[in-house]
Amino acid sequence: MYFSFIPHKELISFSNLTWLLNLITAFL
Repeated sequence: MYFSFIPHKELISFSNLTWLLNLITAFL
């Protein structure tokens, strides 16, 4: 989702974790 807007790898992994958290909370 937000990967194309963020060039840095650390921020990509951070937004990936945030996206994963949102996905998990969506199922809960």
